Parts: sequence; structure tokens; C-alpha cells
Amino acid sequence: MVEFRGRPVHTFPYLVIRLWEYAEAIASGELRELAPLLILLTEEKEEKVLARSRELILASRDEKWRANALSAAITVARRYFPKELLLKFFREELRMLHEADIVQDWINEGFEKGMEKGIEKGIEKGEVRAIREDIVDMLSERLGMVKTGIGKKLAAIDDPAVLRSLHRKSIKVESVEEFSRLLEKV
Repeated sequence: MVEFRGRPVHTFPYLVIRLWEYAEAIASGELRELAPLLILLTEEKEEKVLARSRELILASRDEKWRANALSAAITVARRYFPKELLLKFFREELRMLHEADIVQDWINEGFEKGMEKGIEKGIEKGEVRAIREDIVDMLSERLGMVKTGIGKKLAAIDDPAVLRSLHRKSIKVESVEEFSRLLEKV
């Protein structure tokens, strides 16, 4: 109930459901949809309860529901069992978990992050390559032929900030040898 200045403004009536009172109905399959919660509702936290929960879940014809229910069952069971036991116990069903909504969300999120990082890395590599080319072009234009050793030394530098600094210096140097000496200091 929400009150304002001591007077009720809004009430929220709801029915309390004590799930533990339905543990037998869940275990019997009558309330199969709640099978992922079975381990939470029983006094005994044993593998046989996990086995019954798995059995009820796998009996469903709906593949998507099975995947989501297994994901929920494992998540709930993790409160009571070590991860290694659960991985071993649900070994055969692990492939099915890839179809669970939450797992798909994680996969998609990881894929998107990977794509973003890949794009960023590609842009950075492109920028680095362009700066290297600009340095060689500047030295060639201003001073004539550029030694191949300079190109190799530039190829070893991946830091865009260092390359930008070298590009600015390539505009000011008086000779290719002077630029080579600058490269030695990097």
C-alpha cells in the first residue's frame, strides 16, 4: 500500500504462493513447468532431485523451453552443488544450453564486442599503415630515394603517436641519414 499524508493512495493486492508447498506436485510432473526450481524447494539437496528435475525438463517437446529450463535448473542448483559436479551431471545437456536465451544473449554480446574490437583494431592498423606510408612519401618527396632499412624500421613501430611524431620530424629533417638517426632513438 502506498500512502500520502496518512491516507491510502494505492494498494497492491497479490496472492502469496508458497512454492515449497507444491514440491510434490512439481516432482510428480503435475507442475512440470516449475521443474527447474525443484532443488530449491526440497529439503534434501541430493543428486536424485537434480535427476528428477532433469528428467521432467527433458520430457518437454519444446526445445527452446528445455534449453531455458536447463539453464535455470543449473543456475539454481549452483547454490547447492559445486560447478564441477553440475558440469559432469549435465554433461550431455550442455550442447542444448547453447539454445537458451541467456546463453544466446551472452554469445551475441560477445560477438558484438568482438566485432567492435576488430573494427577498432582494423582502423588503428589502417591508421598506422597510412602514417608509415606518409613518412616514406614525405622523405621521398623532400630528400629523394629512401633506404629500404627505414621502411623496415618503421614497420616495427606500431604506436600511432610515435609514428605521428616521426611524421612531423620527417618534414623538418635535412637528410635521410638524420631521419635514420632519429629512428635509432625510438
